[in-house]
Amino acid sequence: MTLAGIFFDEVALMPESFVEQGIARLSIEGAKFWFNCNPRNPNHWFKLNYIDKIEEKNILYLHFTMDDNLTLSENVKGRYRRMFVGVFYKRNILGLWVTAEGSIYTIFSDNKERYYTDEPDYDFIQIGIDFGGNKSSHTLVASGLKNNYSKLTALMSERIPATGMTPQQLYEKIGDFIQKVQNLFGQVSILYPDSAEQTLINGIKAMIERRFPHILVRNSIKNEIIDRIRCTTSLMASFRFFMTHYCKTLEEAFENAVYNDKPKEQGKDERLDDGTSDIDTLDAFEYSFEKYLKQYSKVA
Repeated sequence: MTLAGIFFDEVALMPESFVEQGIARLSIEGAKFWFNCNPRNPNHWFKLNYIDKIEEKNILYLHFTMDDNLTLSENVKGRYRRMFVGVFYKRNILGLWVTAEGSIYTIFSDNKERYYTDEPDYDFIQIGIDFGGNKSSHTLVASGLKNNYSKLTALMSERIPATGMTPQQLYEKIGDFIQKVQNLFGQVSILYPDSAEQTLINGIKAMIERRFPHILVRNSIKNEIIDRIRCTTSLMASFRFFMTHYCKTLEEAFENAVYNDKPKEQGKDERLDDGTSDIDTLDAFEYSFEKYLKQYSKVA
């Protein structure tokens, strides 16, 4: 392909190799390329190789904030300001390339009581399951979802110690958790177990067929963790997230989760996974609703 111009829309979401290949095709005299994106981690390849080298590469760099978007009304901009918190506010509202650091869910920790409800409002129930290793726990979270995605309610969470437990015992424990959820909140629709454990999932399917034939079992989707975090924090910021008092383990997971200040992959935002926080419960919670991540991520 021979090109005279390329517009890379949301370039920070693209692989570096794709962008390099596209630019290499600009062989027409006077060819130009354009980029746009929301900022991400300051160690992202695009920040390091382009924005930090604007003079060397003869690039015109324009920094916009949300207020520079003249098509947005003040009411809409107000919704966005309420929706984003922490690192996402700095990136999406102020247009800053900043590091994700410190506690992740401070908005929850600082306002914990206002998220609790004794009258959960939902249309259907889904359960996420994350499997633990020998020294950790299996985690389960049931969530109530609205058909219009206006609210997300964590209904019940539980940790099951993995040490010394046979697969068959685990299947029955999961079945007992489902029964408790159904006794308190109504019929469960779908289970989303960690897709990496197909052998365990097959065992769960056999248990479900025997005890709860109305429930479907689907593999977890495993969206990018930073996208799951952004969705959850935006729901908290816009007061569309709620939880019942049957979610003690999830509450503790929110309070203890922090960003990794030394991520395995440069420029990537990660939750710290060193055993000091319960990221397994967070995974299970996110599996319970991430099929509708895009719908829930929209501004209310």
